Amino acid sequence: MSRVLPILLLAAGCAIGRRFADIDQSLPLLEHRSILTHGFLLPLLLVTLLRRGSEREHGARLFTIGFLLASAVHLAFDLFPRDWSHGSIVIPMWGRTSPMFSFAWMAVGIVVCLDLAIGLIQAPREGWLCAVAAVAVFAITAQHEPYYALTGGAALVVAAVVCAPGLRRRHV
Repeated sequence: MSRVLPILLLAAGCAIGRRFADIDQSLPLLEHRSILTHGFLLPLLLVTLLRRGSEREHGARLFTIGFLLASAVHLAFDLFPRDWSHGSIVIPMWGRTSPMFSFAWMAVGIVVCLDLAIGLIQAPREGWLCAVAAVAVFAITAQHEPYYALTGGAALVVAAVVCAPGLRRRHV
């Protein structure tokens, strides 16, 4: 695989992951901030599918890492909506959840997405590339969320520390 293709696949994962959670706005059966799209359920499914295939497939793995990192960024900004009455997580056929549940659900989603992404990184060079990609996604997203950049950034830093390889045990 060329040196450019992995970067393109990581970037594609970031681009899709950054906007994917809001696909619920385009689907007739879901409301915005659906529990199905704003959390860790779909990212976990993506990682499960990757591991069922071949986790060693470099391109698919890098795409998945990009998707996970960008999903974490999206959720970090969604932790701080302008109005919680419209920012709460929606459970289909149930309705809006409380702001406390919504905050907890998205916070756990950030940690799970970052933990899964870090777990897929196989080399220090790849880790640096992924860190640069995560910062780029954050910077792009922050342009559209100027008032929430500091709080979104703080949420990501806390989650990254929680998920740091030195602080977590590897299950072999």
